Amino acid sequence: MNKWCKGIVSCFLLAGLLAASFSIRAEAAGKTENLGTAHYNIGILSSAYGKGPNGKQAVYAAANGDPAVLNIINPVNGEIIANHALDGAPSAWGMVIDPKGKVYIAGGANLYRYDPKTDAVTNLGRPIASETSLWRLQTDQKGRIYGGTYPNGKVFMYNPKTNTFRDYGQVAKDQGYTRSIAVSGRYVYAGTGVKKAQLIQLDPGTGKKQSIPLPEPYTNQQDVYDIDAVRHMLFVRVTPANTLLVYDLKQKKWVDEIENAKGSKVSSPDAKGLVYFNIGDELYSYRLKDKKLAATGYKESWSNKGFGWVNLDEQGFKGKSLISMRYNGSYWIFNPQTGKSKSIDSQIEGQPIPIQSIGRGPDGNIYTSGYLTGASPSIQWMIMSLLDSKASVRQRT
Repeated sequence: MNKWCKGIVSCFLLAGLLAASFSIRAEAAGKTENLGTAHYNIGILSSAYGKGPNGKQAVYAAANGDPAVLNIINPVNGEIIANHALDGAPSAWGMVIDPKGKVYIAGGANLYRYDPKTDAVTNLGRPIASETSLWRLQTDQKGRIYGGTYPNGKVFMYNPKTNTFRDYGQVAKDQGYTRSIAVSGRYVYAGTGVKKAQLIQLDPGTGKKQSIPLPEPYTNQQDVYDIDAVRHMLFVRVTPANTLLVYDLKQKKWVDEIENAKGSKVSSPDAKGLVYFNIGDELYSYRLKDKKLAATGYKESWSNKGFGWVNLDEQGFKGKSLISMRYNGSYWIFNPQTGKSKSIDSQIEGQPIPIQSIGRGPDGNIYTSGYLTGASPSIQWMIMSLLDSKASVRQRT
């Protein structure tokens, strides 16, 4: 069954549950009744891989909700080691682990820090008062944290030694989003949109910004949605083309273009100098020294919310295996040496999510959809149309 069909089935199941759980009866004028939470769902937008509070390897995944929740997972079996509510954060678009093993999360408009030694989360506050949402995060070798923002497309830096933020301002004129960020050497690289995709090099010491022009066929793209720095290479995914552009920082020129790349990350290299990413729903390897692209044969990597490397003490998983969290809270593990793979459902629990749209069905029951991780209004409309050509869905934003 393809993903579109699965989405339709999920929506019908949701509609059935709502029909069974909710009904609206006439009430006296002015009287309201709290019917409870309509939607619980799992939506993972960012993940990271390191050591957990028990000193062993762990997966960090933030589930959207009200509030978002940081989950620490045992990669061997999917069990939850610990979890922490990110109070005040409805979503978490970015996550990174600093050189000391502390985990930073971009939660809504605030920056959060998790310390595995104390198993505690600290809300470090709002980096920039004017910004309502933080996006990707990255760290440098000194443990300073960099991130992008919305609605003014800024870049900020958090210095853990001084516990202070620095606002570098808008990195490109009239750009509302700084969606992606990477660090290589002494520079920070920021990807902007929505009006026009731009790649900006930032000197964090001086604050100086310099544009790196995209290759000619891609100058009119909407976003630089993802950036990954691997050794002396930048991997830059532009949308809506979904092309992965490769920039050589030593040669200071674009050296490759890979079509149909799927977000959102490129892995760190393995012992052979291979990095991994998705093309369509298949996992591919890319050799850094000669830009050789090869299919791995693994085709269950349809969702990638970050890559890491883990050790599994079991047959067929020799040495380090690649791991990636999916959007729905499951994750996959692939061993490049043997080609063996497995998929594991984590014990992440669904979180309450806001209602996006609401309407009365032909059966008299009320149907809703949720945002960010519920059934989409367009599919909800399709369901209502199938039930009754006169049915309608009213949306609330």
